[in-house]
Amino acid sequence: MYKLIFSLLLVTFISTVKSQEIYNYTSVNNKSFLLYQQNNWKELIKYGNNSLKSNVDFYYLQYRMGIAYYELKNYRKSIPFFEKVVSETPNDNIALEYLYYAYVFSGRTEDARILSHSFTPNLKQKLKFYNENSFVNGIGTEYKTNLYENYKADLKIIDNLEQTVSNSFNYFSVNLTHLSKNKLKVFHAFSYINATNDIYSQNYSVDEFTENVNMFQYYINCNWHVAKGSNLSLGLHSVNTNIKAEDIISSNHGGKNVNLLYNLKTNNLVFFGAFSKNISLFDIKLSASLSNLNSGTQIQPSLSLYYYPFANTKFYFGTQGFYQYATKDNVNTSKYIIKGNLGFVPFKSLTIEPFIFVGNGIYNFIYNDALVINNSIDKLNNIFGSTFYLSLNKGKMQIFAIFQQSSYTNTYSINGEYNDIKYINNSITGGIKWYF
Repeated sequence: MYKLIFSLLLVTFISTVKSQEIYNYTSVNNKSFLLYQQNNWKELIKYGNNSLKSNVDFYYLQYRMGIAYYELKNYRKSIPFFEKVVSETPNDNIALEYLYYAYVFSGRTEDARILSHSFTPNLKQKLKFYNENSFVNGIGTEYKTNLYENYKADLKIIDNLEQTVSNSFNYFSVNLTHLSKNKLKVFHAFSYINATNDIYSQNYSVDEFTENVNMFQYYINCNWHVAKGSNLSLGLHSVNTNIKAEDIISSNHGGKNVNLLYNLKTNNLVFFGAFSKNISLFDIKLSASLSNLNSGTQIQPSLSLYYYPFANTKFYFGTQGFYQYATKDNVNTSKYIIKGNLGFVPFKSLTIEPFIFVGNGIYNFIYNDALVINNSIDKLNNIFGSTFYLSLNKGKMQIFAIFQQSSYTNTYSINGEYNDIKYINNSITGGIKWYF
């Protein structure tokens, strides 16, 4: 019994001594350098982490572990190591370049841009992130169209119908990006929407007519890089709407008589703010919007969390929760909607992002940092779709397409009795953007 206890203590003592002998500066430096020369990245990471746990840490170990993670395309895991290296040797162009690309391949483009300000002229010319002397650093355009189901209510000849049915929708937009020489990034877009709705009502001189909707929108988002991995953004979306309906009657002499039914003009605003933080393999974002759409007031906070399991942008997934508190005609309502999506790169230059929105029926829904405003008079139930991004010319040009199916609930009345009907709206969005 005593011999067994003595043997166990001896083995423990020898293991402890051996461990102490392995993890000292000289042995760690020699072995990590050997593993580095052999391109044995996985073993280098394992050995390096054990060394750090043993409180053996030094400049070249950080450098080698950063490169090891980078070579395995674990870019997010390589960032802390390169940041420490650059903090000690800020003029090391090799370390700066490694850190720059680690930021880029991790989706942290603002960190990469701010880092590039410290580059030498030669390194700036080599990487060509953006032209600091250009007032405009990006320009894009996009178009969207909707395809609606026919959801007009069935009725008898004697029935009195009150219903608005969406007929067509076309969206055009031009956007600009400005990158300052400091920490400010400005994105703004000018948009025009033309839509038509079929109106069925007993409140006008005709029972059926078509109204034309013209919307002019301006959106601006100012992003300030607060610190590494941290960004604060403030946005404003202005919506100017003109809804016009006419009854056009042909005369006996070939002319036309125009009877104006109504001509309504409104101006609405959406204010937006967000704070985002990159923490290791996670992206966290807290945001909120305040708006006055469709004669009501909406307050809509949201929280999102995204995870990058392979420490790069080859595959990621996340969720975002929205809560809306709205007031209209002295009536308060609370609604929610949950977004889930993932992204993956099936082959070089192509990224696919399927997404889904599911909620309990919401009006005036705002998302994508208040760039997208869903201010339909109908209630939004859910959205399914996918976005495709194609990157060309070394990332200087991007083509994208969004295929989306949305479910809405339309409320109408027949002879004063209200009813609901669900319908599907399919939409296609396409666009292109250049960066310089």
